[in-house]
Amino acid sequence: MNVQSKAVQDRIEKFSVEVSSGDLLGRVVRAQLYLERQLLTIIERSVKVPETVPKRLEYSLKIKWCHAFGMSQTLAKPLAAIAEYRNSYAHYADYELTKKELTDSFNGFSDEFRELMLSTMRNMLKDAEEPARSLPFRELPAPDTFSLLALSAWTSLLKETSRLTGLSYGEAILMPPVLHKSQKPVVDDL
Repeated sequence: MNVQSKAVQDRIEKFSVEVSSGDLLGRVVRAQLYLERQLLTIIERSVKVPETVPKRLEYSLKIKWCHAFGMSQTLAKPLAAIAEYRNSYAHYADYELTKKELTDSFNGFSDEFRELMLSTMRNMLKDAEEPARSLPFRELPAPDTFSLLALSAWTSLLKETSRLTGLSYGEAILMPPVLHKSQKPVVDDL
């Protein structure tokens, strides 16, 4: 395995661990940070003058910009759902993401994205060491359902980043967004 392949595998493993461990609030925040990093990469590599991208751009506008640059509409609802969960945690002290909310979101996703989530789950179950983690989708607890959503959204967004920017899949994972010289990173190089 070459150095870049190892770095790519390490980044994928790090993401997987970060959205699959800890409390649900931490999972949601970390997932949105990774997703926002990819959205910024698409935006800044799709405009002719990256420095013209506003320093502060709302997450929902980043999704719209990426869609304008050709990102699949299939990703819009999952990306927006993750932002809604994060906003609920930020604005309601006693908020707790529930399985019902996740299931309602899942039911609103496109058939293509729902199938991707189920396919991701089947692939994960092939490698499952714990029988308790091999539950059918409808029986997964909320934290595991969210982790599945985050992993599916991130891998889809990485593929879109590669398709839209010409970066290889590995480069899409490892490449930090281009930033204004005077701009501090919105998300550190994860």
